Amino acid sequence: MKENNRFYTLAESPTQIVSCKDARYFIQKRDWEWVKAKAGKLKVFFIDIDDNEARIEEVPPEFLALDDGWAKYETSVNFTIHGQFFTGELAWRAHKRLFNWDMYVWRLPVSEWLPARDVQVTREILENYFPLKTGDTGPAGGLIIKCDKTLCEHGYHCVEAAPVDAGWATWQDAQRLCGEFSHNGINGWRLPTVDELRIFASTLRTRLRAQNVLQTTETVLNWSNVRNGETAIAVVTQENEDFYQYQFLYTLGGSSGGYYKSSSGPYRGHEKVLPVTHCYPVHPVRDFYAKRIVSE
Repeated sequence: MKENNRFYTLAESPTQIVSCKDARYFIQKRDWEWVKAKAGKLKVFFIDIDDNEARIEEVPPEFLALDDGWAKYETSVNFTIHGQFFTGELAWRAHKRLFNWDMYVWRLPVSEWLPARDVQVTREILENYFPLKTGDTGPAGGLIIKCDKTLCEHGYHCVEAAPVDAGWATWQDAQRLCGEFSHNGINGWRLPTVDELRIFASTLRTRLRAQNVLQTTETVLNWSNVRNGETAIAVVTQENEDFYQYQFLYTLGGSSGGYYKSSSGPYRGHEKVLPVTHCYPVHPVRDFYAKRIVSE
């Protein structure tokens, strides 16, 4: 209904929803507007059907009370429109990780395509309901490299690496660049630790491998926050990928996996002790607190 085989219906319990006959599921489909009108007496269930298997989950009442004057939004990513959704429905989709920080929204009937982070309503929905995990796009458009699973007073501590460098600088000027850096209207950036740069390098490469993207033809070092006298530590975050390494070779031929790596180094994650007067790229990170994270 809304998107492929994802939709909503009403029932007293999940057993009333699904009946099996001839190995096929028969489910009464209802849209969001209909179930909201009838939800006073019955429970709302979210149905996700895949390969003849139905996954059923009850929608908590908090999501049914979020609609703002029945405003509807279209959502898209990579020029693919997913459908039209009320605000409460968007919140539920964010909770299910079907609506995220990479998406664009268009408020009906007249609007324009805007990043979800630039629209107050959808930004608040993502901040309140989208559960973050390492490797996700963050609120500033960067890469989430850390999500602390310990809940504290302000939420879950997360670290987001900026999507771009702040520039090239000596170590002395790197702190200043981070302090002046702003992206998508978000400030409060700093120099990363050595471990954060290693995690950033690994997380970014994993994400790009999944997209079958060759990361770089150059070796890139980024300043860390560690200084010792007249030297400081930089970490290799991208390596010169001039060699294709097969991960698994089968006796009958063929391979599984495989990735690009440097044939001679330096390798991603390696530390370099360099004079603080040398110029290298500055890649800021920032600390923030998320209200929800993925519990793995």
